[in-house]
Amino acid sequence: MPDFRVPPFVAELWRALRQKGWRPYFVGGYVRDLLIGRESHDLDLIVDRAARRAARYLADQFGGAYYDLDAERDFGRAILPANNHRPALEVDITPLPDGGIEADLAARDFTINAIALTLAPTPHLVDPFAGAADLQACLLRPVTDAALANDPVRLLRAVRFALDLHCHWNKALVTNVEALAPQLSEVGIERLRDEWHRILGSRHPAGGLVMTDRHRLLPQFLPELTAMHGVQQPLPHVHDLFLHTVAVLRHLGHWSAWLAGANTRQSVPQQMAVTTLQPWRTWLAGQLNAALSSNRSRGLALRWSALLHDVGKISTGRLGEDGRLHFIGHELAGAALAGEILTRFRLSRAEIAQIEQTIQWHMRLHDLFHTWQQSGTPHMLNRRALFRFFRDAEPVFPELLLLYWADVQGTYGHDVPETVWSEVMAMSCYLLHALREQRQTLLPTPLLDGRAIMTLLRIEPGPAVGAALSALREAQSVGDVTNLQDAQAWLIDWWARQANY
Repeated sequence: MPDFRVPPFVAELWRALRQKGWRPYFVGGYVRDLLIGRESHDLDLIVDRAARRAARYLADQFGGAYYDLDAERDFGRAILPANNHRPALEVDITPLPDGGIEADLAARDFTINAIALTLAPTPHLVDPFAGAADLQACLLRPVTDAALANDPVRLLRAVRFALDLHCHWNKALVTNVEALAPQLSEVGIERLRDEWHRILGSRHPAGGLVMTDRHRLLPQFLPELTAMHGVQQPLPHVHDLFLHTVAVLRHLGHWSAWLAGANTRQSVPQQMAVTTLQPWRTWLAGQLNAALSSNRSRGLALRWSALLHDVGKISTGRLGEDGRLHFIGHELAGAALAGEILTRFRLSRAEIAQIEQTIQWHMRLHDLFHTWQQSGTPHMLNRRALFRFFRDAEPVFPELLLLYWADVQGTYGHDVPETVWSEVMAMSCYLLHALREQRQTLLPTPLLDGRAIMTLLRIEPGPAVGAALSALREAQSVGDVTNLQDAQAWLIDWWARQANY
């Protein structure tokens, strides 16, 4: 039997249930993680009766909260707060099926998840499918021949486990996954989305994209991405559109790991950048950790943005008079197509809006960079350019920065010219400093509100009021207007000029 040690606080939970007459087993991912020495705060337990009552008992006994997961099937959850002896724990308890613990394990997906642990009379494993040996061999193997067909979402789960646990697939699993791939389209969209999110939000999102494409899964749920294969791009791009997207997602994963404080292998450009960017690391991390929906963050939305940022190039590629391929307007076409895809995946309105904006504005930093390079030494951007950029893009500025860095790296591959990268970082820090130190002057509150503008210009409510507000705000930002009297005179003159156009 593999060596493992059950943490004292976990054993305490088991004993509490045992003393009240339940026969509990630890099962699933918790047992798997325990065997490989990975810390886990999510516990799955099976008890021989009254599972919801067992969960409620643990919640009451250990000062936690109880939640009904599925009253009909008798599934319950106890959320236990952290204290001096244990971390915060989420404990899901389900009932033992007819046929006992072996029947439960036989119905699971992969052998590495079909292991149970009991502590009586001493800690020992119930492992009828040799899952512990497969775990030690890093082999991913279905529990039964029918396991994948019984629940096709497990095809995506096979990708996730391969990446997360570094498990390899044998030829039989590869053949099985590819043969069953069309059945993935039969999975409910919410379940499919949630499993895809676990891959997209993992440490290896690019690997997930490659594996789902290689094993014929991607066309079943994101056919828009498979259309990127073979779409060539002009220099300095070194990849076709699909491989460029893979590279951008890989680099974004490295940036996300850096923000999270992980000690991971960094690319040479990232090694050059992290010291320069250190003052903004905490702020960027906080922005991307913020929630957009009940359980999904801006960071996950950013990964969707990276995945779809160039999807508009499929329909917009045209050969120009200069003999080069151009993708004019691909960011707008991409934002529109992304909205359709994300609606299909039933993301929230807030998530869709965030991703659409990020894709719509993702070329703005590339455009600003050309202005930056032409501005002379020392490089500076004029206030009008800064105002217009932040006016449009401030809500997604952190996303745009990280996507921009990954996009530059994905464009050049491993050979980003040092002169280009140093200027990319210089401009990025310039923008970060401008927003942090000069926001009130860059994005001032208009000296006149909409009602005052309507009275001054004698106009009715409508788009003209918004246009006047934006124009006044820009005039204040660049210093053309500094007080109320200036604002009134400037707006009257501005309105007269509009009438002459």
